[in-house]
Parts: sequence; C-alpha cells; structure tokens
Amino acid sequence: MIQKNRDLRQIVAHEIPDKHPIHSLRIAYEHHNSIHYHLPDLNKVLGMVDKRSLDYCIILEPVTGDAYLDFAPISKGRMVPGIVSTCITRNELYTHGIADHLVEERLMELASSIVLRSPQFSHGLSARRKSINVNVFRAVFPVWQLLKNKPAVILAIAPPYAETSDAGLMHAHTH
Repeated sequence: MIQKNRDLRQIVAHEIPDKHPIHSLRIAYEHHNSIHYHLPDLNKVLGMVDKRSLDYCIILEPVTGDAYLDFAPISKGRMVPGIVSTCITRNELYTHGIADHLVEERLMELASSIVLRSPQFSHGLSARRKSINVNVFRAVFPVWQLLKNKPAVILAIAPPYAETSDAGLMHAHTH
C-alpha cells in the first residue's frame, strides 16, 4: 500500500554533511537522548541548537485529523522549503500543504518516529502542494512537550546545499 507511493529514501545519519542544519539538530538530539532514556524534552533540544538550524524546522504535535491522525504545527521556520508564511493559521494541519499522493507516507514517517521513539532520516523531494518541489534532506525527531504532557516531532527539511557556519551545537556540554 505505502510502498507504491514511496517518495523518500531512508538514509542513515552519517549521510548528512557535518555543517548541514539537520546535522546540528541530530547532535543536540543525540546528546540529550544519551543521558535520558525517554523522549527528549522539546525545549531542551531547541535550547541546544543553533537558531539557524531551527529556521529549517517545523514543530508539530499529533491531533485528530480527517479520518486519520494528523499533525498541527506549533511553529514553522522561515527557511523550510515550500513554506511561504511562518504564521500558523487556525485549524491548520500538516496535510493541508502536502501533495495528496504523499500524505500517507509523510504521516507514517511522523507517527512512526513517535511510536518507535527514534529519529528518522531521509532524502527525497519536498512535498509541498503549492511550490516547486526541491531535493531535500529530512529528519524527524520525536520529542516530549512537558507543559502539554504530550509528544511532538521536530521535522527538519533542508536542501543538501544548506549550511550553518559550524556544527550548530551551541552549548550541549552545559546541559
């Protein structure tokens, strides 16, 4: 069922270049995850990451959708390919902006990262419905929202040529 529409190629973390925004998120996530066995706290992970990397992120939380699980944005970075506005509209859902034939695959990617409590990395085309689709690296990091007592995901999407000036881990050693 999902295989025939498969758009993303699963990759391993070391396939992402060291100065890529997703790499810095991975380092922060892994640092926090190495000292805790549960899902990392969203705010702690965000506090460890270079702000330039966060420009490529959408933070989403699971919600009930049209006949299936969907995800509502909590925040959207200004550099995410295909995102024309960082403003979040009322009742906006992740699937509202994705090409219809990719919805199932992308929802499975987000949901399975939470269920498996494991980040996922992939390479493929961006999935926005109303934009030119570009080649991107993607990463999904499951996290926990302490104040809401529920899971969320950090979805990082950036073209292969995107870079931060350093590895992006600002102060993980202090946390």
